[in-house]
Amino acid sequence: MTLSESGNDRDNLATKDLPELNCELSEIGEERVVLCEVIENQWPDVPPEAVRYLANNCPKPELMSPVIAELQLLLADDPNVLSDPNIMALLIDDCIFEVSQQKANEVEHFEADVLISDKTTNAALTEINTQTASLKGRAKLTAARNYLDNLDITETVRSELMEHFDQIETTLTSMSSIFTDVESQTEFERIVSTASFDLGASDIATAFEPILKQVETSDKFTVEQKFKLREIVTGSDAQNSLAETITDGNGRDVPRFTKNNKREFRKGVSGYVEGHGRQMIEARAGDRMVTKDVTGWSGEDVGFLIEATHMWNMYDSFGVTGFVEDVYKVDFSILGDGNAFDPIQITHLRQVLSLLTGSFEGYDGDIANLSEHKTLIQNQSRLLSETQTALGLENNRSSTTKVLCRLGLEDEKGKPNMEVIKSFGDYTKQYYGNGVPDQLQLVKYLHHLHPDLVKPLSEAEKATGRLASVREV
Repeated sequence: MTLSESGNDRDNLATKDLPELNCELSEIGEERVVLCEVIENQWPDVPPEAVRYLANNCPKPELMSPVIAELQLLLADDPNVLSDPNIMALLIDDCIFEVSQQKANEVEHFEADVLISDKTTNAALTEINTQTASLKGRAKLTAARNYLDNLDITETVRSELMEHFDQIETTLTSMSSIFTDVESQTEFERIVSTASFDLGASDIATAFEPILKQVETSDKFTVEQKFKLREIVTGSDAQNSLAETITDGNGRDVPRFTKNNKREFRKGVSGYVEGHGRQMIEARAGDRMVTKDVTGWSGEDVGFLIEATHMWNMYDSFGVTGFVEDVYKVDFSILGDGNAFDPIQITHLRQVLSLLTGSFEGYDGDIANLSEHKTLIQNQSRLLSETQTALGLENNRSSTTKVLCRLGLEDEKGKPNMEVIKSFGDYTKQYYGNGVPDQLQLVKYLHHLHPDLVKPLSEAEKATGRLASVREV
């Protein structure tokens, strides 16, 4: 039954299991009181009176999030749909009933109408995806596993499918583990419970795309949490690909991706398997190449490396590698130094990058859609260059540090001022396409917003048109 149904059919369904629901309500009365206090302010886009009504009438706490999700869909179509108290109660009751019915059916096995012999892995995945199309989240994954019992398939295909489902479940568990606060945990579980995995997708990243798209538009997650989710999926996808095998001419299973047949994960970043099953990530920037043995790494760390080296490749193509290394205090050459890999530096880089460019608005799977920000990044490098040369290519850390301190982007000890960095990013995003960047106008702008961190222009700076050091102002 859908919410659009009305009349006797709806009334009969709404009261069908009322005695059972009333019994459950009486048993968890105290739990509901606590629940009300916790969740009343968690969904600001849903009227508080609707949340209170739901908390007082929801038979089980685990039904709260999926019912809220249904109400959010209704409100998206009609913001006033819950304005009338009587209609609100009726709609919420309908949502509770429908979600209760769905949850009751989730554990049931799907029965195949026809058993088809000798299904290939792709054909079996397509059928499973179709048969579980009405389910969401973990329930879809559970039903997919159960449905394998109804398929007449070889043990090889069955094993491949189970490995595929195991990889999805492992990735989901890793994603869930990054949330340590109740609010983000609740929101992530709500998204998972309302999103449909594409079990027939060719890779892990595509399978999780419905979830990641919702995560990106939610304000319940930090930028860092969004990064980590993407990295987990990226790394999981890479590990899944590097684990693929094919049968050679001698009937042996060998790695699908080798040094002569690499899998590209991002522009300039590939992966392959070499002797003794070593999983390698290879990155290129200009005439430089870095290879890393990532055997045994966590999915998140593998994804992190892929995104970081992709960033290195893109910056090199923009001609601003020196600017990036000066501003963010990151030396990309460490990526090629034995096993050196400093995730703390790269984490700092991506945090600052998001403030400078807004690169993660409409985030599409890369650490940043850097190609769309090429001109912006080049102009920022010019503004942070002491001589304001075209691309700020000179890799002179002392002169760049001088400008960074004068603009208040960092203090004299090198500690970044994130608020000023964000304002710098906002300014350049607004003005970079409107003529030659002007450092003096930038100082005026930043001083107006952050007078305690950015000093006003001195008379000498006005006269020469060049920035002085902080101590000279």
